[in-house]
Amino acid sequence: MRHSTFGTIFRKELLENIRNQRFLLALGLCVVLIPLGFAVQYTDYAAKDAAYRDAVRTFEDGHKTLGDFVQSASMFRPPSPLAPISTGVEALLPTSIDTVGFVNESGATLGYVNANGLGDPFRFLYGPLDLATIAAVVLSILAVLFVFNGVSGEKERRTLAQVFSNAVPRSTLITAKMAAAFALIAAAFLVGLLLGVLTLALQGFEVWGSSATLVPFAIATGAVLVYIFVMVNLGLLVSTRARSSLSAMVTLVMVWVALFMLVPKAAVVASKIVRPVKSQQVVDLEKSQVRAQLTKESGGEIDKMRKTMPGIKDMTMDAFFKAQREKNPLIDEYQKKQDEIMSAYNERIDGEMAKLDTLYGTQRDGQTRLARNLSRLSPVSCFLHGVTEIAGTGLAEVGRLKENRTALTSLLVNEISRKIKSLRFENTTWGSDGVDNETPAPRLVYKSATLGDELAGAWPDMALLFFYGILFFAGAYVSFLRYDLR
Repeated sequence: MRHSTFGTIFRKELLENIRNQRFLLALGLCVVLIPLGFAVQYTDYAAKDAAYRDAVRTFEDGHKTLGDFVQSASMFRPPSPLAPISTGVEALLPTSIDTVGFVNESGATLGYVNANGLGDPFRFLYGPLDLATIAAVVLSILAVLFVFNGVSGEKERRTLAQVFSNAVPRSTLITAKMAAAFALIAAAFLVGLLLGVLTLALQGFEVWGSSATLVPFAIATGAVLVYIFVMVNLGLLVSTRARSSLSAMVTLVMVWVALFMLVPKAAVVASKIVRPVKSQQVVDLEKSQVRAQLTKESGGEIDKMRKTMPGIKDMTMDAFFKAQREKNPLIDEYQKKQDEIMSAYNERIDGEMAKLDTLYGTQRDGQTRLARNLSRLSPVSCFLHGVTEIAGTGLAEVGRLKENRTALTSLLVNEISRKIKSLRFENTTWGSDGVDNETPAPRLVYKSATLGDELAGAWPDMALLFFYGILFFAGAYVSFLRYDLR
């Protein structure tokens, strides 16, 4: 009997939302916005991917040997193929990691380059039209429209009392209302998504071509459905607590603004106040000052050694050059001691650079973690964080960028810097290049996220998002059980 009652109310809610054209509104928006968003985002991705491939090809054509890397080296970050799901911070991330100046015995200085430019300023002015934005904004508003008067409206029309005169359990009614609203919005979304996938297929993007795109795409789809579930239940919760449809709508608008705008932005501001962190420019300047100071100290140590070394301290510049040409053993001994000094100072430089990077990285990670945890008070933030991580355009990509920078620095130092030998006498320094310039150049490949990395970054937000859905439904359920029908 209860199942039959549920089915009757479920069909009633479906027909009512179809008759009042809410479903047609949702369907129309989804079938237009989702395919359009996919088309726009894929076109943007295709342009970035072409630019990325051209940059890699041009670099490899001009860097055939290891000697070419002394003058410049670059590692290029490929654009995310799942940007149509969520662009995230894609536009802000560097497109390449490049050396600044020559790679020398002191190491390699690297910088980030962003070649996105301002070719498409409207993308930044109006915001992205990706799946995450469409879901976070459009689908959440649709969910509110579907259920804002689901309970308070029926009370105003005095239909609730009629329904309960048939001994309908309140739990059955509230569950049927939630299920009907969710089913209709989910159906509209899935139809729009199907058309969006067809649009991508027509543009040449094989959504189902590999697990690298299939699994994240499927997870993102599930995340959108959970998000719809959350917003429907939020709307029902407010409707069961409001005295009228108008007050329910006003309350939901205020709650939506708070969850979508205030909580995420306030979380960032609060994290900066509680855990202030130096800017990257200041940290780079500190590193440059430390490197320059240690380099100066190493030069002073070499001069001190020269002025006290028997057989060398009394040499003039001409005498030193003559002894070098004649292969005097004193020169080899001088070179050996100088190399020992340089090696010790290079280790100190590496240690100081690593110490500064670790300190800054710990502070920055702490600030980011605090902002993210505070923003999780909003299910909107949970949804956006989770989807961007699945798409490979989230905050975790910043960490991967730093890991690739560290890997490139290590390669250049081991293959070039540590093999370069220099000889210093008085104020003159000349190099004896220990690098085999004809050695084939290494292939620099940016290490992108694996599916495991994406899931590791997304699952806390996805789990919390599902929790919010259950929490809001439980709140609506309990509130409706105690709802005053008068």
